[in-house]
Amino acid sequence: MKRYAVLVLSLILAALGSVSAQERFGESVQVTLVEVPVTVADQAGKPVRGLTRENFTLLSDGKPVDIEYFEVVDLKAVAPGESRNLPAAARRNFLLLFDLANSSPGTIRRAQEAAQAFVTGRQGSTDLIAVATSSAERGLTLETNFTNDHEFLLGTIATLRHEAGFKVADPLMLVALDGAVPKAVQKSEILDEKAEERQALNAATNQMRADEMRNRVVNHVRNLGSVARALDRLRGQKQIILLSEGFDARLITGRDELGFQATQQENDAVLSGEVWKVDSDQRFGNSGGATVITEMAEIFRRSDVRLHALDIKGIRTDVDAREGWKKSSTEALSLLATPTGGTVFKNANDLGETFDRLLESQEVIYLLAFRARPAGTAKFHTLKVKLVNARGEVTHRSGYFDPSAATHDLERVLTAGEIMMNNIPVDDLKMSVLAMPFVREDGRADVPVIVEVDGKSLLREAQGNSLPLEFFIYAFDDLNFIRDHVYERAILDVEKLRDRLAGAGAKFYHTLRLPPGRYSLRVLVRSGGTGNGFRNMDLEVPAAGERYVAPPLVFDHDVSRWVMIRGANRQGVSSEYPFQIGENVFVPAATAVFRPGSSSDVAIFTFNARENVDASAYVEHNGVVHDVTSKLVGRTDGANGAEKLLLKVQIPSLPSGSRTLVVTVRGKSGLEAMQVSLPVVVVQ
Repeated sequence: MKRYAVLVLSLILAALGSVSAQERFGESVQVTLVEVPVTVADQAGKPVRGLTRENFTLLSDGKPVDIEYFEVVDLKAVAPGESRNLPAAARRNFLLLFDLANSSPGTIRRAQEAAQAFVTGRQGSTDLIAVATSSAERGLTLETNFTNDHEFLLGTIATLRHEAGFKVADPLMLVALDGAVPKAVQKSEILDEKAEERQALNAATNQMRADEMRNRVVNHVRNLGSVARALDRLRGQKQIILLSEGFDARLITGRDELGFQATQQENDAVLSGEVWKVDSDQRFGNSGGATVITEMAEIFRRSDVRLHALDIKGIRTDVDAREGWKKSSTEALSLLATPTGGTVFKNANDLGETFDRLLESQEVIYLLAFRARPAGTAKFHTLKVKLVNARGEVTHRSGYFDPSAATHDLERVLTAGEIMMNNIPVDDLKMSVLAMPFVREDGRADVPVIVEVDGKSLLREAQGNSLPLEFFIYAFDDLNFIRDHVYERAILDVEKLRDRLAGAGAKFYHTLRLPPGRYSLRVLVRSGGTGNGFRNMDLEVPAAGERYVAPPLVFDHDVSRWVMIRGANRQGVSSEYPFQIGENVFVPAATAVFRPGSSSDVAIFTFNARENVDASAYVEHNGVVHDVTSKLVGRTDGANGAEKLLLKVQIPSLPSGSRTLVVTVRGKSGLEAMQVSLPVVVVQ
């Protein structure tokens, strides 16, 4: 559990600049692909299946556009092993937001139980979930990023931080707003001035309390708008599930009801010139609070986020065991959810079952896409999707913004998380990745990872003399769960390191620990500016005792041209440097470069061959094979059945460009041959 907590917190605490590929796209290309996920439900709230491209008309800013891409994703039919291939725009992203400021400890426990049930049994393996809290003292805090790691989510929900200084919304502060109308001053020829003073003082005190509560509500609503704005960059369906008792709606809307007696008293006060006796906010509603809610709803609409509110109070009555009669209403939750197109779930004692129909209506996603030309002004463009020869309730994003840079820490955090979880290509920083498993006696493997980042792209991102770099390395298994990760942060002195950055770049080394299996190794590098680099590579960790040949490793003989960065040693992970053949300790090149006529050192690591092996090589490109000169010049045995070969390889005269080096390993007694390959670059 601690490992997973560190994983997400590393993203959250880092919170430096990040920009998605689409955001940088407009700098070099004048068109961008706009994705529009659409759901269609019938009157019973069930998804409408079987629609085709011809059943949809798409309008941008009121004008029809060509649907250039169309795909149907039925989440109910997606097998767990196929979730990693799901288009990012078709995913459902749920943010579970616990409203600590407007909920009592008892109902928070009910909310935790409902959220845990939602995570374990009421969402598909393709869904991503994040957890956040909102309190008066700490504001809105992201507890986890979007993930499908159920263990991590359940642990986070179970241990929500209830700090000692936390203040639940005190109902006693609202007594004056809960129907207690001051007694009318008895009319007489002699007025009780002291009574008038006490009444005025009480009114002023009550007004101060109401103002304080109203300010808390306004801050809460603004926090909701901020997180919706940050979610704008996430692709797919984005929904916030607010778990809350709600606040007193009269802080925004005024009195729930204005009876004859109260109306007459306030009218008399106005006619007699005693307007200070009338609380205009309570009588007519608070215009400032209403404006904040309107602005929040607009942000939700433009960011394509819906807010669903779950009343964690359960079945409500107008009688409270502790306070006696108390007006009980979910109107505040409706004020927040309804303008965003969301739903309020109320009067439900079994909170875990209330989302079933919501999830079912979103099972089928029709993914539409068209090409647009960004105006470069961060303009919002409206979208409208209409059905043709079909019926149903259509739900889709209301529009999109022109690409722009992330400006908020939360936006950057969520963008980085989305890149990782959805495997989104980003190429602001040019980079290459190399990884190789070394199986241990206990069956797990140490997996050293080498990341090379092009120095010229780093220098473009440098702002001043200090260049912060962050390295995130995650191993996702076949079910798209994270099995291990490493994170490292470094700050480069540009003035001192400029020559090495300009000549090569930065080379980073760290080690994962993984059990046998197939993995998607995802590496994200972020600079201190707006640049990101992302690479994804397939990795297979063999079982203990399994025959295995690792991909070729090409020696980097000039490591002095790199800025070398090594990650800190990890507890339980071997710190012994593994790249050694006999007396030759070498640094592999993540980007292997060959020059015709020059000899290159190539290492081949075999495991559990159980006999001496030999190796030969050739270069292939577009199906054409080019013979190379290769000679076995070294051999040594290693731990756990390893045999290490050192080859001298010289390629023929070939045009510059990308090629593939293929090495064939054969046993001398007829052991079945195995081939491994490595992308290489030929330069003149």
